[in-house]
Amino acid sequence: MKPHIHTYIHTYIHTYIHTYIHTHTKNWQHPADEAKTLEADEHTDKLTQVYTDGSKNRHGVGSGVALYIGTDLALQEKFKLDDGCSKNQAEQLAITKALEAL
Repeated sequence: MKPHIHTYIHTYIHTYIHTYIHTHTKNWQHPADEAKTLEADEHTDKLTQVYTDGSKNRHGVGSGVALYIGTDLALQEKFKLDDGCSKNQAEQLAITKALEAL
């Protein structure tokens, strides 16, 4: 493919995507606006809370999971991933491990 045709196609696709995003996502709510708050009641001792995180920096790639049942720490795990893994893969591993624990 000739360079000028490639540039034209790239510009067309970029413009299409940019226009689509700005015309179709105006009314999307931020996920935090959708969050529900639980009122404290007699069931809080059975409440399960899961925290996950994945990160990548110059020291490596890793994931972590913490699971609480009531106020008790039921599970705490960390995982070192290969340096070739992405931050997204680290986040996904943490979520997968949390789901497996549930």
